Amino acid sequence: MDDPDPRDSVRNHDKEKAAPVGRTETTDTILPYKFSTKYFPLQHVVLWNMPGSGTVNHPSESYFNDNVLNAFDCLLITSQSGSFGKEQINIMNEAQKYRTPLVLLITKME
Repeated sequence: MDDPDPRDSVRNHDKEKAAPVGRTETTDTILPYKFSTKYFPLQHVVLWNMPGSGTVNHPSESYFNDNVLNAFDCLLITSQSGSFGKEQINIMNEAQKYRTPLVLLITKME
């Protein structure tokens, strides 16, 4: 079976391998997802699905340090609304303090 369309690499349309999606705290465990496909042979690229920030279980004030985000090579923060809230701004400020590279992505895709 051929790899899916390369544009679907991030979404991973294989439902058994894809990250669950929901409205409230769907992700409770940090899980890795390999990015490599036949079209993008990037064996070293791993996307990590993180729990959402700013919840009872993951307060925004300590989120960066609780999840040791400064250990990552780069952080990717996504927004569907086009704006970023205090949770994301806290992460941005901490990333700047630790000189952790950061990419902000505004998308309509979940």
